[in-house]
Amino acid sequence: AKALGISAIALRFQNVYGPKQSFYNPYSGILPLFAGLAQSGHDIQVFEDGLESRDFVYVEDAVDAIVASLSLNLPGNNIINIGSGESQSLLGIAARINEWYGQASRILVSGIFREGDIRHASANLNQARKVLEYKAKWTFKDGLDDFLRRAETADHGLKRRHDRSLNELKAVNCLHQQKSAKQ
Repeated sequence: AKALGISAIALRFQNVYGPKQSFYNPYSGILPLFAGLAQSGHDIQVFEDGLESRDFVYVEDAVDAIVASLSLNLPGNNIINIGSGESQSLLGIAARINEWYGQASRILVSGIFREGDIRHASANLNQARKVLEYKAKWTFKDGLDDFLRRAETADHGLKRRHDRSLNELKAVNCLHQQKSAKQ
């Protein structure tokens, strides 16, 4: 847009989740991965020390932001974060999902980390509130509960594909073991 001298809006989504999310693709996010592992009683491996955090946005909130942005005529190039504004620790998410499935799985904090991953992510929603009048309607708790209710009927079969994805990351030297738990 800058090169062509036109206005543009780019919505920068945090981790979008919700109905119709793939349980077959190990790269579609940790929620289907953890749910599939917990539902089948497999160990849930949490990277790093488990305290890294992410912002999740329910798909209906993401769609609301898209719809709101379509009617805007903002000058210049605009980048607008879309999320919930709530950060969740991965260890906490794993525990909550495991609890949903009756504590069927062990949660293992591996110390492994992926090359390039950030430690914490939380959307600054100031621009979204100001420009789009955006406010997430779904709390993470409510969205996760809805997601897990729907996940109960999904055929996950994800363990083998997840293991393969980890092997792919190792093969290209993008998966590492922490030297100490304090890093």
